[in-house]
Amino acid sequence: MTCLLVIWMAIFPSKVFAVWELLGGWEADSDKNGYAFGAIGYIYPFTSSWALATRVSGSYLYYNFPEKDGKTEVQSPGVGLLIGPRFSLKGTSLTLMGGAEGRKIREKTTTPTEKSQTTKNEIAPVLNGTLYSQISTRWSLLGIANYDFTNKYTWSRAGVKYRLNDPNRPTGFYLSPELTYQGNPDIRSIQGGGAFEIYSSPSRLSLAARAGYKRSTFDVGPSREGPYWGISLYVQF
Repeated sequence: MTCLLVIWMAIFPSKVFAVWELLGGWEADSDKNGYAFGAIGYIYPFTSSWALATRVSGSYLYYNFPEKDGKTEVQSPGVGLLIGPRFSLKGTSLTLMGGAEGRKIREKTTTPTEKSQTTKNEIAPVLNGTLYSQISTRWSLLGIANYDFTNKYTWSRAGVKYRLNDPNRPTGFYLSPELTYQGNPDIRSIQGGGAFEIYSSPSRLSLAARAGYKRSTFDVGPSREGPYWGISLYVQF
């Protein structure tokens, strides 16, 4: 199906301006948990109100959680392909994507008496949704959710973005309070913080740095708290 859509887009070019997008980022915390990703996508508009979005991505998830007598560390690199519709109307866009992701999952468990390690390769579905709404010249809303079936891992974030400088200037500076939930049966985290973003209209490039405070809970052992930090990049061309 994906190959047929790519052939269709090549034979019948869109009459509406199509774009490529490049995005990436990294986020970590004081407890040595983190996530890094990079992706390239293509947005093929059929009309001014809806388009087909495709994306190829690579990512690296790593986290640890306590066991009854020790600790387990997980490392999970993966690659994925996503495709789905993007709907746009009066400053609001909604993108719903689905696809498949392949991951290598390495788990290392350490106890006072022994160490063990397992490695497995899995391919499973992945789902992603993004909502963006420009509610005024200075205020906008953003929501993102992703579910990875291989690790049974949910990642979601909601934020409000405020433009600090004159909206007529080509380069914008933004502050965004954010609330994030992520986790799976091994670890569940809630984090609150904010981001500072610089966006250049001429180059269609966004660079953001974020930080805040995070609380993680587990089935075994006490909860953990501490700071988190990260960076992200987005550009259209």
